[in-house]
Amino acid sequence: MSPNPNSAIIAAGTRISWRSDLRMLNRWQIAAIVTVGIVALLYALSLFFPADLQLCTPNEYTHAKECAPHHLGPFIILWVIAIADSHNGLVTALATVFVAGFTWTLWRTGRRQGDLAQKSIDLARDEFNATHRPRLFVHTAEVADKGSRRSRWEEGEDNTVQARTVVRIANGGEAPLRVVECQCI
Repeated sequence: MSPNPNSAIIAAGTRISWRSDLRMLNRWQIAAIVTVGIVALLYALSLFFPADLQLCTPNEYTHAKECAPHHLGPFIILWVIAIADSHNGLVTALATVFVAGFTWTLWRTGRRQGDLAQKSIDLARDEFNATHRPRLFVHTAEVADKGSRRSRWEEGEDNTVQARTVVRIANGGEAPLRVVECQCI
């Protein structure tokens, strides 16, 4: 068997295909991964080019501006941090919205898992009831003779005869038996 270049051998012949793992990602997840990779590459490349960009901040005590030269990558990161720090209420609000959305996703997932667990429990109960049902056996059946003292023969108006019949049923199964209806034809 020739090895597949899109898979890796993990242990004892188990193969995991990288291509199938990528198929499991959504399109927006793939776009996010590619974007992060491009930004990381641009950041790493910016460290090799001399660019003296200055980010000026006021001194805490003297209120004089202090400017420090930076390369492009660190300059952009520090600039984003400075903007986020000056608008910290907005950042907190956006983070709160994100946490609320994630909590709603967890609630929805938990509810779906609860429904699936209930369906699994119902199926298991039905399977158990089907395999452990009562098994009925006719123990004895007696029809009284017309002349015996246990006899209750009655003649109807339409020349039919009704006789007393005694049937004893035994349960040979594992579940309890409850007779709901009995009819002889």
